[in-house]
Parts: sequence; C-alpha cells; structure tokens
Amino acid sequence: MEAEDSLIEGIKTLLKAAEYEHYDIDILKHLLQTVAFAKKFVEITKFDPQEYVNQMNFSIVLTKLRNSSRMPRAITYHQLKSLKPKNILPFLLKYRDFALATIVVEMLRLNKLNVVYEEWCIQMLRYSPQTNDRLIELFAEKFENLAAKVAID
Repeated sequence: MEAEDSLIEGIKTLLKAAEYEHYDIDILKHLLQTVAFAKKFVEITKFDPQEYVNQMNFSIVLTKLRNSSRMPRAITYHQLKSLKPKNILPFLLKYRDFALATIVVEMLRLNKLNVVYEEWCIQMLRYSPQTNDRLIELFAEKFENLAAKVAID
C-alpha cells in the first residue's frame, strides 16, 4: 500500500512539473511518458487517468500555441487556465488561425467547432479569390468534415 501511495504522489508530482515546463518539449514529453508508464501500476480507483489526459491535451494546445505559424503565443499552463480556454478562441479567430482554433476546440472539448467553421466561411466569402462554384465545393467539404466530427448523419 505504501509503495502505491508513493507512486501516486510521484505521478502527481510529474503532472505538476509538466504544468511548469514551457520551453523544452523533450523534457515535457519525458515527464508525460513517465506518467503514462507509472499510471499502469496504480489502481484506477486511486488515480483518475483523466488527470493525465487533461494534462496531455493542455500540453498539446500550449505547444501548438507556442509554435503557431500565424502568430506564436508564449502562454503558460496557468495563464491558459486563468484566461479560461474558451476565451482564447475569439483571439485565434481574430487572427484567422482556424487550424489552431479547431485543435483547441477539439483538444479542450469546448463544443464550439461550429463557431470556427462559421467564421472560416465568413472569411472565405469576404477575402477568397476563389470562384463561387469552388467556394461551394470547399464549404461542402468542410461541412462534411464537421458532420463527421460531431457525428451528424
């Protein structure tokens, strides 16, 4: 019992360390891989694996934000949590970073994918040099993709 309690404490310490790792992706990856390995030896009733999944998703989002080709944003885990993830979405849409906005919505389960698609359509209608027929094709592809993601038949 004592060994398992120590293992759980170690897992939580690694997850906490992952919250503070902002610069070195290799260290972050190592921390999270260690947690993934260690949690296999703990009863599911004593450690909620969702904590690990949440940390993974936040880490992916933060890494994508830092390495965005549109406008990189150096933001920490705690800044994102205090900002509230749903509030980062309008910022991404303002800078037309639709791919990253889609990733944020999916990884953090924000249920705002329709907002990203709507804004993308509006921007395409306003600024795209494509013909109307080509835009209709693009919209059809995007909405088929959206329907698949939200499981609409």
